[in-house]
Parts: sequence; structure tokens; C-alpha cells
Amino acid sequence: MGHCFTGKDLFDNFPVNKLKMSKEQCIATYPDGNKRDLAASIFTRSVQMVVDDIIDNNVDFKFPTLGRTQAYLRMKRTEGKKFKKAFKNGKWNDVDFLTSNFSGYQISLDMESRKRTSRQKNIYLSPKDRDRITENTNLGKQY
Repeated sequence: MGHCFTGKDLFDNFPVNKLKMSKEQCIATYPDGNKRDLAASIFTRSVQMVVDDIIDNNVDFKFPTLGRTQAYLRMKRTEGKKFKKAFKNGKWNDVDFLTSNFSGYQISLDMESRKRTSRQKNIYLSPKDRDRITENTNLGKQY
């Protein structure tokens, strides 16, 4: 089992009193005037911009971490036996496997550390974003 949460869930304990905005300024920027929702919408939009950049421009997003740990959002290529197994189970059904050279792509969170083993977590995207990745893959783009 994985974990799932929304942008608003991240801001449940956000200290809104530290935002130096008046109610009127907040209403001018965000229709309902809720500072917590405004902060969540800014965060959600920035994450969407990062995902769009990864899909369209094939970039790796490095998180600003402290210490010895490094974390990246990047496109992960699945190929070989793992691809065949996932393809048989219904993943990447709409990918042209000849054009993609028997590979599929998904965004993953890679966490690297000197003291721990490296970990990868798959990022689940909206159907619109998944379709863009599939479309790019079927056009021959390799990430």
C-alpha cells in the first residue's frame, strides 16, 4: 500500500498567521479569501509546473535537501523483463512497444543517501499527464 494526499492536506497545519497578507489582498488574489487554500493552490501549481517540465523537457528536478541526502523527481524507464511483466498485466497497454523499444516511462521520486540504500517511489499522475507521456513515447521520444 502506498500513501495518498492532496495539496490541501499538506497545509492543514500551515501557520496562516505568518502570511503577511490582509484579507482584502488575499481575496484579490484568490476568490474565496482563505489564506490556507491560497498557499495550497500556489504549492499545487508549482508541483504541476515541475511535472510539466519533466514530461515536456526531460529534466531531473533536484529537491533542495539539507545534509547528505539527495532527492530527485525524474522519469524512470522500465524495460526488459519488468516491462514485459507490467505490459502483460495491463500497464502501458496504449504504448506502441516497437516504437518505444519495449520500454515504458513513469515519473519516480529517487532518494539517495550515503548511509541508506537508494529508494525509488513511483509518482502517480493524472490521466492527462499519463496520456502525454504515452503520446511522447509513441512519437519516439526517449527520456
